[in-house]
Amino acid sequence: MGTVDEGESFFRRFWPEARAVSDTKKQLYRAFGLESGSVSQFAGPKVWGRGLKAVLAGNTGGVPVGDVRQMPGQFLVHNDEIVWEHRAKTSADHPDFASLSRVS
Repeated sequence: MGTVDEGESFFRRFWPEARAVSDTKKQLYRAFGLESGSVSQFAGPKVWGRGLKAVLAGNTGGVPVGDVRQMPGQFLVHNDEIVWEHRAKTSADHPDFASLSRVS
């Protein structure tokens, strides 16, 4: 939900080839059926545990941008068809990007 510049800055660090899309009005979130999470989904024990593990590994989070209750999702769209998706169960739930290599 941040700006394109914020997204590109993030991706430059982790995935330079990725392109950022700004969705401050959450239109894409709604189109993909991604809803606001419950308290346990964005601030529950699984989220705190994953956060502690990240800090101990030397990773720290930045300042939240947008609606922290918005559940994330990742989608690979090819020729107007969703060929791969990951709908997070918690805000700390990350996809297995290695599984993308098996998408045909």
